[in-house]
Amino acid sequence: MGRVIVTSASWSQLKKQFFDTIRLQARHPLFRSHVFNEAEVRTPEGGFVIGLSVDEAGKAEGYHERPGSPVMILADEAKSIADDVFTSLARCTATWRVYASSAGPACGTFYSCLTTFRNFWACVLVKSSECPHIPLTSIEIDKQMWGEHSPQFRQKHLAEFTAEDEESFIAMETVRACMDNPPPWRAGRLSTFIDWSTGGDETVIATASGNRLEIVAAFRERDAVQCVRKLLCVFMYLRNKGQSA
Repeated sequence: MGRVIVTSASWSQLKKQFFDTIRLQARHPLFRSHVFNEAEVRTPEGGFVIGLSVDEAGKAEGYHERPGSPVMILADEAKSIADDVFTSLARCTATWRVYASSAGPACGTFYSCLTTFRNFWACVLVKSSECPHIPLTSIEIDKQMWGEHSPQFRQKHLAEFTAEDEESFIAMETVRACMDNPPPWRAGRLSTFIDWSTGGDETVIATASGNRLEIVAAFRERDAVQCVRKLLCVFMYLRNKGQSA
């Protein structure tokens, strides 16, 4: 008696695309005993596929796997689903989780699943050139119209997440690419950097040796005097290690 809980970026997406496609199988001999409703499918044994809008994600918290009754959590167009929805879904004890989507901005839970937390997931990347239903001429038109390196083309056809944060000096995607494939170390000048904060964010101290960067301390301190004292302790530690500060 399997149970599948499906959510998507919008209720319209869930009904008109996901469940409308499923209902095409209603006449198949294997599914004649199933009940197909607007946003659910019921089996004679008590299993089901049920759709929940993102506003109802909290209702999914009560679904847990049991012996003989596995649970799947399926998130469609996951890049557009808010993080708090994924937090609610995480409270389910699921047998399987499937998060599917086209690429988008380099942020959010879906992006984290494919980057920071990819070791916990079986990640599958599919480019539009691998999809037989997408004409190569359509891909070529988009390439000429937007440019091969544009965020639009890379998201749509190369399945790449891109950052469009104009306030960042270095794009997050550039940092991520460097972390995933760091260049060989090159010796150079030793420097120390401080990112100050007494407003609730972290104060960060980092050292750079050539092209290698190391965060040596990071802490939160709202009291400016105490913040300076902690920094002095870090500087003394660096000097004892033979590093300039």
